[in-house]
Amino acid sequence: MQNRFPLLAALVLLLLSFTPVGAKDLDIIDRWTGTIGDAAKSSLPDPLAIRDKFAWDDLWKATHPDDPEGISPPAVDFESDMVLIGIVPGPNRSTVNKLTLDDKGNVDVAAAGTKVGGPGFGFIYLRVAKDGIKSVNGKPLTSSLKIKKDKVGVRTDAEMNLAGTAVTAITNAQEFGSQWRSTAGDADKPWEVDFAKELVLIVRSSRNSVKVDDVTLDTNGDVKVLTQTTAMPAAVGAPAIGFGYAILLVDREGIASVDGKPLTPATQPKPATTPAK
Repeated sequence: MQNRFPLLAALVLLLLSFTPVGAKDLDIIDRWTGTIGDAAKSSLPDPLAIRDKFAWDDLWKATHPDDPEGISPPAVDFESDMVLIGIVPGPNRSTVNKLTLDDKGNVDVAAAGTKVGGPGFGFIYLRVAKDGIKSVNGKPLTSSLKIKKDKVGVRTDAEMNLAGTAVTAITNAQEFGSQWRSTAGDADKPWEVDFAKELVLIVRSSRNSVKVDDVTLDTNGDVKVLTQTTAMPAAVGAPAIGFGYAILLVDREGIASVDGKPLTPATQPKPATTPAK
């Protein structure tokens, strides 16, 4: 009986130090910890990774509100490194003993902490080499795509049969001309697009205007268009008529799918457009 607890402790330490087959340990280049007593964890990015200086600056300022104005975060070379974030609930000190990168490029950040009750959260920032990391806690890393051209508007002279907000990827000139006319009308001509290097994304929402917040590309080559929609106004006693749209031009490099649907050279069916009554 007396030997049970030392044996159990040794077993726990052994499990914590175990690296799964096919995985490798990640060296932690630097680490920073802190607590926030009155802020929500929703202020942290998702997935919990920082890959550029601007996001790092914003995060550091948000989680160090008592620092003198003008204090900058520690220098990180984001060409070679990234910052992973571990969090624990309550105003508790956070720690991460070990990081491993599996054979699929995923790194799990599992933070442990003290057990103080209360609002807020504890955090730990871990600087690591980014080579080989494709996802954090199972969520693919994303980067913002530059929107080279855009056309945003609403149509009140036609209806479009859509369930929610739909995103269509356009991969050839013939399809683009047809989709442009059914979406934006005939007032303007479609852009000149080099479809060998560029891709057109069309976002449409029935009876809503559309605002594009971001276009992201994850490490699996999948694109997501992040949007906000607002109900279109309607005459008193009548339903709203029409649809909102955003036509976006982006570089095609690295894109394999849009909303999980693989790109194909074949023409995609466009939603049916009917004249407004």
